[in-house]
Amino acid sequence: MIRKFLTASVLSALTLASAAQEPGPGYKPLIDEYHQTLEYTNKDFTGKDWKACKAVCEADRRCQAFSHFKPNTGGARCILRPGIGGGHTTKAWGTVSGVRETPIPELSPEQAFAKSERAKRSLEEVVDLYAPRMKPRKLTAAEKSEANALLAKIHDDPVWPDVERLMVLAESGDREAMLNLLKAFKGKPDGSQSTGIWFTPWESWYGVPQEGIAARWAAEYWMRHGADTVAMGFLINADSLEAGHVIEYGVEVPRDQKLLGKMWDYYWGKTKKAPKLKISAGKAYQGEAALRTKYDRLVAGRQSGTETHPIVKDWTEAYARRHPEVAGSLAAAKTAEDKRVQDEINRRLAQVALSRENSQRVWDRLSGKSQLTQEERLELEAHVGNLGDDYLESFAARYPISYDSSAKRLCALGNAACEQAKASVAFARQLQEAEYARNAQLNAQASGSSSATSYSLPFVEVRTYDRSGNYVGTQTMTQMQADIIGAR
Repeated sequence: MIRKFLTASVLSALTLASAAQEPGPGYKPLIDEYHQTLEYTNKDFTGKDWKACKAVCEADRRCQAFSHFKPNTGGARCILRPGIGGGHTTKAWGTVSGVRETPIPELSPEQAFAKSERAKRSLEEVVDLYAPRMKPRKLTAAEKSEANALLAKIHDDPVWPDVERLMVLAESGDREAMLNLLKAFKGKPDGSQSTGIWFTPWESWYGVPQEGIAARWAAEYWMRHGADTVAMGFLINADSLEAGHVIEYGVEVPRDQKLLGKMWDYYWGKTKKAPKLKISAGKAYQGEAALRTKYDRLVAGRQSGTETHPIVKDWTEAYARRHPEVAGSLAAAKTAEDKRVQDEINRRLAQVALSRENSQRVWDRLSGKSQLTQEERLELEAHVGNLGDDYLESFAARYPISYDSSAKRLCALGNAACEQAKASVAFARQLQEAEYARNAQLNAQASGSSSATSYSLPFVEVRTYDRSGNYVGTQTMTQMQADIIGAR
C-alpha cells in the first residue's frame, strides 16, 4: 500500500536556524505536535534529508507521523511517532514533518479484539498484566546472547514485543536478563530514568504504567539478587511520586526521610553501600469499588481545585472513558477548571492594565521635566517597558540607558541607539561596582582595617542644558559617561 503524507516546514523562534526547506508542491501545511506527541524512534540521521525520514516512516506500520529535525549544531534526527495527538505544540525552524493522509490499514480480528479489550483496562490492571510471573530455570547460552541483543535493540528502537520477549527471558530469574530488562526501562546509559520505553502499543496508557511495571520488576530483582542502582531508581519512584496518592503499583518500600536520603545517595553513587530495604510486592489492582472511590475523590478535588497534578487528570479521564456513567461529574470538574483558568487570565490581564496605568502616570509626571535626577531617570526607564517600544525609543533619544533589558530591546528593534545603549549599560554597571568598592573602603576605614580595595574612576563636571538649549547647571559624571552622552 502506498502511504500519503501531509508535510510542512515547522517554523519557530525557539531556534536560530536558517529557514526550513520547502516541502515541495502537493504538500499541505501541518503543525507538528512536537512537545506532547509521543515518539517511539529518534534516529541519528546525519547526512540524510527529510525524504529519507519519510521513507523510513512509510516502511513502518506503526508510524503515523514523522519529523526530520536539523538543529544549528549539526547532524539531523528522524523522529517517528504513533500519531500527532493534541495539546501543546513546539515549532522548530528547519523541521519538516508529515502525517499519513490515508488511514492505518485495518487490524486483524485478533489484533482488533486485543486492542478493544486492553483499552478497557485500568492503569493498575496494565501494571499487573506485565508484572513478573517467575518460572525459575537456567537460560541457555543462546538465550543469554538473545537477552543482550534485545537490550541493544530496545535502546535503539523501543518496540513493545521486544520488551515482552525480554520479560519472558527475565522470568527465568537469570540475573543478567532481569537487569537487562530494568536497563531497557531506564533507557540508554546517558538517558534519564524511565525514558527507555515510553510507547506501549495496544494499551490505553502511555508512560505511567512503565514506572509501575519497572518498579515491580525492580522489587523482584532486589529480593532475588540484591542491590543494584538501576533497580534502586525505580524503587525510589515506586511510592514517592508527587501524585503518589493517585497511583498504586503494588510495591511498598517503607522509608522515612533518613532512609530515603540513603537510597538517593546509593542511587547517585555517593556511597557503594546499599541501604537495607523491606520490600513487599502484591497486586496493583484492588477492584472496581476501590477505583470508583478513588475516582470520586479525585474528580471532587479537580472540581474544587485541590487536585491539579497532570496524573490526576490522566487517571480520572481514563477512568471516565471506561465508565461512561461518570461523564457528568467529569464534565462538571472540567467546567470548574476552565472557569478557574479564565478567572486567572482575567486577574492577570487586570494586573497588566493596572501596571500600565501606573507606568503611564509615571511617564506623564516625569517625561515633561527639563531635567531628571538619577533616581527619576531610573524610575522612568523602569516603566517605559510597560508602555511599548515607542516610549522606550523616545526615552533612549533623551537619556542614557541603564538597564540591560532596555538595551537588548533597542538592539532587537534595530534602533540606532543600540551600541550607545550597550555602552551606557556597561558604564552603569561599572559605576555601581565603583560605589560598592567605595562603600567597602569607607566601612574598612571605619573599622580600622586596611584591607579595602582601592577603586577610583575619573570624574568630570559636565554643563547641562534643557530641551530649549538653556544652561541649567553642571552634573558630575565619569569621563566614560561624558563620552557616551557626547559632552564636551
